[in-house]
Amino acid sequence: MMIPNYEFKQTHPIYDTNLLDPKSEWSAKKKGTVTKEIHNILVQKILHYPDVMKHQTNVKANMTDWHMHMKDPHFRTLATLVEEIAKEMRYGSGQFVEGKEGEVSIRKGQSPRLQTEECWGAAYGKDEFTQEHTHWPATWSWCYYLQVPEGSSPLVFPEAGVLFEPKVGDLVVFDSSVKHSVPPCQCEEKRIMIAGNIGVISNTIFLRLATGEL
Repeated sequence: MMIPNYEFKQTHPIYDTNLLDPKSEWSAKKKGTVTKEIHNILVQKILHYPDVMKHQTNVKANMTDWHMHMKDPHFRTLATLVEEIAKEMRYGSGQFVEGKEGEVSIRKGQSPRLQTEECWGAAYGKDEFTQEHTHWPATWSWCYYLQVPEGSSPLVFPEAGVLFEPKVGDLVVFDSSVKHSVPPCQCEEKRIMIAGNIGVISNTIFLRLATGEL
């Protein structure tokens, strides 16, 4: 079956923030942040994880398997935090609405049910890169940066002419349908990050579970 493709011009939100709490110790972490301890543990886990993908994916660097959030509690902690952030992404820049007398409020509504579908770690060495690709049919994709040495490459969105020069602890969340890439790194030390894909779970699934149809 041949299905024609057409080119559309659309706008897509990209959200970036820093999640690393530099003051946190083994005590309870500040809500919405990643502790230094968890951050450093993730660095070591990725550095010591075998290159199971053997550079056969779009990531031409050492890479873990796709489902670390299902295997490792520290990956899951990060993925869950990003899911909460992604819930607020549904309105993009239009989430603020102006009321009477100039009052500005945040648009309210039912949050979508989101679920991390894939989550993996990668460690880039010199001349390693990620070729241009998308993560469709996922809804949101994200990158969290654990180690960003001198000579690290940016995250590039070629269609928008946008690039992000990440810092340690930075998180970037973006529409999974947009093309992105990482140019070859010029760093001697490893550029280490975690990425993930998030999907929307249909409410119909929960209704069918509740009625015993599934």
